[in-house]
Amino acid sequence: KSSIKVNKAKTPVKPETLEVKAEAKAKSVEVKKDLVATEEKPKKRVCKKSAKKEVKEASLILIYVSCNDEVNTIPLIKYFIRKGIPIAVPKVSLDKMDFYYIKSLKDLKKGYKGIYEPVPNNLVTSFNKTVSITPGICFNKKGYRVGYGKGFYDKFYQTHHVYKLGITYKECIIDEDFNDKFDVPLDDIIYC
Repeated sequence: KSSIKVNKAKTPVKPETLEVKAEAKAKSVEVKKDLVATEEKPKKRVCKKSAKKEVKEASLILIYVSCNDEVNTIPLIKYFIRKGIPIAVPKVSLDKMDFYYIKSLKDLKKGYKGIYEPVPNNLVTSFNKTVSITPGICFNKKGYRVGYGKGFYDKFYQTHHVYKLGITYKECIIDEDFNDKFDVPLDDIIYC
């Protein structure tokens, strides 16, 4: 099985939440370093279970462009483009993240923190039947994620109602219970 249907029961905010997140983040970073050190080609490790019903029926896929030790999303991006499924990637401006349509990988350039962002200015304004493939350092079984610390996805999800799909390595699904009042749980998590 390579998917976890998340349990959306709310967990009260605990004072030690930041500490738990920091520990989970540190453990997952080490796990990813070990994966890179022990696997000949970790970037070839691609999630195969992206053919979920919600993805098949989506009018739009929001997807990040992977970097460093994240699950490789380039094959997914190429697949969606080849199939003619509209995709959009995030672009950060100040403290806000927006999504812009792209038609090929040539529509990308390095941006915020060296992450590839869209060059075109074709801003997404309608999110009807949209799936958002979401990055994270690690995820727990309630659908919460530890991200990179700026809360861009959580802020976006607070105002945009999309199907939220996490993607990660199976080694980065953790048991620790963490979330704070700003965190938005995902609907599902796929792991490879």
